[in-house]
Amino acid sequence: RRSSLAVKIGISGLNSTGKTTLAKAVALDMSMEFVEEGIPAAIYHETTVPERARLILEYAKEKKEKIQKYSNCVVDRTGIDIAMLILTRPKILPLEISQLAFEECKALAQELDLLVMLPEGVIPRKEGYNEAGLWRVANPLAITRNTILLNGLASEMHQPHQVLRMPKSANTVESRIE
Repeated sequence: RRSSLAVKIGISGLNSTGKTTLAKAVALDMSMEFVEEGIPAAIYHETTVPERARLILEYAKEKKEKIQKYSNCVVDRTGIDIAMLILTRPKILPLEISQLAFEECKALAQELDLLVMLPEGVIPRKEGYNEAGLWRVANPLAITRNTILLNGLASEMHQPHQVLRMPKSANTVESRIE
């Protein structure tokens, strides 16, 4: 299939929900550009607050610039995912730069025509290190908090008609593409 419409699709969800797998599959199926996650691991590992702040703000701006290059693309992680970095780690950024980064996340979200929200709990979550070298936690309370926060950010940054909440019954890549 080839998308005849100019459309930018963002794939969002918590860790281990299948964002990258689905984004790549949709991009391939629809002959669209794929914009990778690309969160610098240094965001999590830098020791100074100003350096983390600079990296998050820079990352949000770079991601927006990448999306703006294409008329058709599928984006792995979106403005709401980056906003989660700010809101779930309040000690990372001073308030002033947090607000600037959050506004950049909103601007990034506005680049998308459709936001696909992947549900938690479809793919079994395993504790262990992720690609950024972070320990993935299977803490049910943290997962619940982050799910609520992510859904709230989706509602805050996107119009209701722009958000597609994938049902838990769509548990394969093929059923998610349909």
